[in-house]
Amino acid sequence: MRVAYQPHRQTFRFDGGNAPADDRVFDAQSLRWAEFNAVTGDLVQAGTDWSCKPSNEQLDAWQAVARTYAQMWGQRLDDLHSTFYIRYGNVPKGGRSTNYATGRKEQGVSVYAATYDLNTGAIVFDGRLSGAGTLAFVSSDRTPHLVTGHYVGDGSDGEPLLRQVQVVAELSYDASLEGFLIHGNDEEKERTTITGESCSSLYL
Repeated sequence: MRVAYQPHRQTFRFDGGNAPADDRVFDAQSLRWAEFNAVTGDLVQAGTDWSCKPSNEQLDAWQAVARTYAQMWGQRLDDLHSTFYIRYGNVPKGGRSTNYATGRKEQGVSVYAATYDLNTGAIVFDGRLSGAGTLAFVSSDRTPHLVTGHYVGDGSDGEPLLRQVQVVAELSYDASLEGFLIHGNDEEKERTTITGESCSSLYL
């Protein structure tokens, strides 16, 4: 089963295959699909012909999951298609990071792009990183922060660069979720912080 949030329709789309969507591996289940309202979890539409129609048992199971997602995300759907930024350590004075390999100043502050994980609710890296080794080096002894700013391009290692950076919150890494949570904030405070006006322009 694969699930994706579709912001233009405000639905959760379920597909029957187990392989990642970009693997293009098809089996008897992979063409079966259904969409559920992201606010209520109610069924919106589903495949109707023999190859695309989910079984009743499958549809019931998907709907149960969709209702869980709706409870988690129904009042904060913007979070599911926003890009957030994580900065390790303090914002450098002057608003420009230094590339440690070359000693040159970047055109802005180096950050990592991140998104929310649909299943866990944690903030996770979106995959556009320069490699796990670089991440481990940079993050080894620095506190992660959620930040906002204006995207001005990519740095020497392909990382996003921001100007006019503001720290929104301190983050804590949760190994069980394999992602970050806002440090010291309960769920309601987290929702307010992330979806508030100060974070409404997070994009690449």
